[in-house]
Amino acid sequence: MTKISFQGFIPEIDVTDDKSWFWKHGIELPEIYYDEVVIFSKKVFYDLRDLGIKGPEHYEFHPPTKYLDDTGKRAYLRGFFSGDGMVSVREGHCLIRIDSTCKEGLEELRELFISLGFHPHEIYSEEPGEPRRTKYSFRIPKEEHLKFIEEIGSEREEHKNKFELIKRIYEERRR
Repeated sequence: MTKISFQGFIPEIDVTDDKSWFWKHGIELPEIYYDEVVIFSKKVFYDLRDLGIKGPEHYEFHPPTKYLDDTGKRAYLRGFFSGDGMVSVREGHCLIRIDSTCKEGLEELRELFISLGFHPHEIYSEEPGEPRRTKYSFRIPKEEHLKFIEEIGSEREEHKNKFELIKRIYEERRR
């Protein structure tokens, strides 16, 4: 059994497929968390691994850069940010940050941003106490917040609301 993180995706298992790993081995479906998908098909796992999208660890990922044009890159980044991004607005200070426990995947995400003309800050780490993993992050520079909102955005309502607030703050600063 292999776990892959796809934020907010709940799988559907075809009960008529007798080749499904789940049905073939007759075990109970484990609890599925909101931020994880358990893949029961070895074929799907091997396809993702062969495409270079999925690594051996459940938290490891690699953006499918060689399969994406600029529009695809923006869509991929939007989806990733919707799941693992953070927007903060406090006392007029705005922050847009992307987090992951997979440093290599995060470095590849940062390169995607650079290929789209962004200038993300360097990756930094936060060392949590055990048993949590080290979290890696990078920020979008404040000079590129409006570009980020326009070109990347997010699917999360919480992010969208904060983006509207950021736009108003920057509009007021221009006056």
